[in-house]
Amino acid sequence: IADGRVFHLDVLGRLGAFDLETGREIWAMLLPDSFGGICNEWGYSESVLVDGDRLYCLPGGKKGFLVCLDAASGRTVWTCNDIPDTKASNGSCILVDIGGVRQIVVMTTVLVVGVRAEDGRLLWQFRHANRFRENCELPQYANGILYVSSGYGHGSEGYAISPPAGTNDWTARQVWRQDQADNLHGGPIILDGCVYGAGYDRRGAFCLDLANGKFRWRNPAIGRSAYVFADGLLYR
Repeated sequence: IADGRVFHLDVLGRLGAFDLETGREIWAMLLPDSFGGICNEWGYSESVLVDGDRLYCLPGGKKGFLVCLDAASGRTVWTCNDIPDTKASNGSCILVDIGGVRQIVVMTTVLVVGVRAEDGRLLWQFRHANRFRENCELPQYANGILYVSSGYGHGSEGYAISPPAGTNDWTARQVWRQDQADNLHGGPIILDGCVYGAGYDRRGAFCLDLANGKFRWRNPAIGRSAYVFADGLLYR
């Protein structure tokens, strides 16, 4: 919901904008038709990202793998077709400032990528693939660390993203990896330099140090969970 409009993407890739008060449809499109989009076996399930007058989403198509649309009209502002993947994941985009550059960061089915929000230029990428080639988490960025996680045989990772130095390109350097913290979905929470989540195959609630990926505690009695933080407490 943004600026009096509701934006909705359904499982088959129909993206629409609706008036918040009346429900009147303002504009709509089918991502498979507009961008050649291909979704994975679970269908489209991302939450589209709206920032000001722009909307960002991941059709996963040859005519637009990651796209930026005008939120008011649905008009295409830019498309990014340089991401080496073949279909959309279930992950949603985030908008972060890294090195003074506003970037769209998203997990594809096998990658994590950073794209310049202004014009859709692919800046950096690294591989993050599990055995089913499905990533559905939100990346998170705090204290100079990009945190990503998934299950199905892949755990958590922390990366440092660095802007170009001299003639070099952007770099994504792995700072740590923790395979025992395989949060698949539900959204880990970063708070005061710690990551709170819950394992999928390796069940148990956990708290990781964001700086080094080491466990501060684990509780195997708590199974797969989604967390909410409010009033100084974690709820699941």
